[in-house]
Amino acid sequence: MLPKELLEVKRQKGRILPKFAGYDEFELAETVIKLFEENIGSKYIKIKNEIKKIEDARNYKKIRGFAKI
Repeated sequence: MLPKELLEVKRQKGRILPKFAGYDEFELAETVIKLFEENIGSKYIKIKNEIKKIEDARNYKKIRGFAKI
């Protein structure tokens, strides 16, 4: 389960609904998976630093969410 800080939601008719990752984020998820595969055996802090390198202002929640999963 993701922490609330990483959830993306939308408001619709007075309800709060989660925004799910779609096929357009598939490449982003693959990038995070590849990062973990390339760093097998590395300390988590190194992986965390690598994750921060691929984040930007508009996608950091998705990248951190994929990394958490």
